[in-house]
Amino acid sequence: MEVILYILLGITIIAITYLFIQVLSGNRKQHHSFQKELKERKVKKKAQEKTREEKAQEKAELKAAMKEQKEKWAKEDAEYEAAVKVRIAELKDEVAESKLKLDALKFAWEESKKYQKEHPTEETTVEADEQAYREYLTVHERLLQKLRIEKDRISLYRKAERWSKRGGRLRRQIFLNRQYYYLITPYTILFIIFTVIPVVMSLALSFTYFNLL
Repeated sequence: MEVILYILLGITIIAITYLFIQVLSGNRKQHHSFQKELKERKVKKKAQEKTREEKAQEKAELKAAMKEQKEKWAKEDAEYEAAVKVRIAELKDEVAESKLKLDALKFAWEESKKYQKEHPTEETTVEADEQAYREYLTVHERLLQKLRIEKDRISLYRKAERWSKRGGRLRRQIFLNRQYYYLITPYTILFIIFTVIPVVMSLALSFTYFNLL
């Protein structure tokens, strides 16, 4: 019985020793492989790294490109606004002329109605004058609508829209979700007035002698 126990104990010790050796050798292999991989990464990173001069040159080129693009956008905006302003001036003249013609047609219609009241037995041109007035009223309203559209093209809202589209991702996302910012604006204003400002003032007053009474 004791011989069997000694044999089992010897087998257990041999197995534990073998597993321990395997673990140590495996860790060494992993350690060596990790060191090798780390060295390869360093070499690759060093090969990809750029010198300070190259980085500075790239930065300067990027700034120059951004400046050129901004100047191009500014030129395009100036030309666009100038063309829209010319179109607005033309439409204003057309609207003024149309208003005079509309007033003349309305006056003729009103005179026809007065004449019909004074001379009910005679034939009048009330219906024809009314039809001409209403048809030209539609034309006049279309001119007014065109004028409103052209004015909207150079409005502050459209300028903000163009500015946001030309910006980065954050600026575009803010513009796309602008309605949510509109909703939190009243709370933000009240929070700043009644919370942030009093806290800052109390912090400043804490460093001074201030008699509250």
